[in-house]
Amino acid sequence: MFWSQLVDDAAVFPPVGLPLERAVEQHREHLAADYADLVASLVVPDTKLADLRPLLDPVLDAGLAADRPLAITVLVTGGAGAIEPAVRWSEGDGLELRRVRVLLRDGGGLGDDLARNAQRVAAMVDHCGVDVPVHVEVPSSPETSEHAWSAALDEVAMAGLGLTVRADEDLRRCLDAALDRETPFVVVGGPVREVLAATASALHGDPSPDGWESARRWLSAVSIADVSEVHEELVDADLWRSP
Repeated sequence: MFWSQLVDDAAVFPPVGLPLERAVEQHREHLAADYADLVASLVVPDTKLADLRPLLDPVLDAGLAADRPLAITVLVTGGAGAIEPAVRWSEGDGLELRRVRVLLRDGGGLGDDLARNAQRVAAMVDHCGVDVPVHVEVPSSPETSEHAWSAALDEVAMAGLGLTVRADEDLRRCLDAALDRETPFVVVGGPVREVLAATASALHGDPSPDGWESARRWLSAVSIADVSEVHEELVDADLWRSP
C-alpha cells in the first residue's frame, strides 16, 4: 500500500520537539502499534548521535536489538565533512541506518557556491561508500538565484542522490524540479495527504488517491513530527486499513 514505510518520525524536531530519550521510547511505541507499517525510521540530527548510543544499552542488554534494531535517518547539519563521522556513529549493534539527509550549505546563495557544495557532498558520499539513500536539501532563499538553485539540483541528480524538499515552501516548484530530474525525494512536513496529492498531481495530473501508489516511486518518505497524527489523518479519510 502507498503508506508502507511512508513516514520518518521527526519527533525530536519542532513542533513536537521531544527530548531524544522520550522520542526513542515513543518511536518504539509506534512500532508496536497496529500502524507500525506506516513508520520508516526515526530522524536523528548528527549532533545527537552520541546521546543515542547510551539509550540503546538497555535494549542491547535485554537481547532485543538483533530482532529489531532501531532504524534511523541521520540529518547531517555540518556540511560534507560531517558525513563520514555521522555514518560511522550510526553503525554498530542496535542501529540500522536507513537514510542520510544532508543540509547543503549555501554560502549566502551567491555564485556557484551551492553547486560546489553539492559536488563536495557527492564526493564525500562516494568516498565513504555510503550504501543507503542520501537526500540533499538545497536551500532556496530570496538571496538564492534560480540559476544557482537549479545548478545545485543538477549536481545532486547527476551524482545519483535524492533531494529533500519542504512542504512549507513552494512545494509544487520543488516537486517539479525533482521529477524533471527523475530524482527521488523526501518531503519535510505535511499534511501527508496533501503531499501525496501534490506529488501525484505533479507526476501525472491526478491528485486523487488512485495515483498515490505510483507517486511513491519518487516520494521516499514524509518527515513528520507526530506519527500518530498521520495515522489519525488517514483513518479519518477512510484511507487506512489495519492489518
